[in-house]
Amino acid sequence: MCLSVPGEVVELGEKIVLRYPGGKRIVNLSLIDLAVGDFVIVSGGIVVNKVDKERALKFLEVIDVGR
Repeated sequence: MCLSVPGEVVELGEKIVLRYPGGKRIVNLSLIDLAVGDFVIVSGGIVVNKVDKERALKFLEVIDVGR
């Protein structure tokens, strides 16, 4: 089973820079309209879905408690 963790968009350009609890990741530009501060789900290095900020922060809080 795979768990997709939302990443926060911190830079937009030819590539997108995301912030995750463990660090940053560079992914390919998506077809989804994004802004810095948005939260997204990535699959195979491509943004596949934008996530509501409140839900993303709650999810990140829950998985952090489990550490």
